[in-house]
Amino acid sequence: MARATPLSTELALLASCVLDTDGVVSARVEEALRKGIDWDRFERLAIDHGMAGLAGDRFAAIMPGVLPAPLAQRLRRILQQ
Repeated sequence: MARATPLSTELALLASCVLDTDGVVSARVEEALRKGIDWDRFERLAIDHGMAGLAGDRFAAIMPGVLPAPLAQRLRRILQQ
């Protein structure tokens, strides 16, 4: 049986924003920051999967200030649309 390919840091964090409790999301953010996260890739994934507004909203509620300011603004605009 083939082994599952682990999710990238960015995709794992995006999935957590949708599926997990605030505490788990916070832990995933801390882990992503330690590992290094490509915020541009996170944004592309969030938009491509239709979860940009939700992800931005979760970050704003749970860990304001974690997202780079330009990214937070773009995600907020998407949510408002």
